[in-house]
Amino acid sequence: MALTWQGWQSYGGGRAKHDAYGIWSVTEFHLDGALHPPMTTDEQRWQRVVFDQPELVTYQRMNGELVSAPALFDDTAGTLEVSGTATLTVERLTPDQLRLHGHLDGRPVAMSLRRMDHNSFPLRTRGFNWVQDYPYFR
Repeated sequence: MALTWQGWQSYGGGRAKHDAYGIWSVTEFHLDGALHPPMTTDEQRWQRVVFDQPELVTYQRMNGELVSAPALFDDTAGTLEVSGTATLTVERLTPDQLRLHGHLDGRPVAMSLRRMDHNSFPLRTRGFNWVQDYPYFR
């Protein structure tokens, strides 16, 4: 039982949450100085960034593909290093807004992020429902 409790505190829901913990929506994405609007055909733009574990970052491309990469997030220096992909400076504008800028694959990048509210997800707003043949949004 002690190993289970220790694992939960170290790796599970009981571990200390990172300051930027959560799902962040990319509201603006500039690459090489050009604004990339949110189009599903854009292979370079990020749609979301997920900070869950302190040593890992997951970003979602516009086509829905999730890419996880080892990362080093330094709160004191305000930097985020995504292994082999990006070196970014992190600016916290408000508790729910981040600005990342630096280099992505050797190219200048700047993006604005807004924290997504977990309580707005259907899983949290609908409560318990039995599996049904027809979806609720019909």
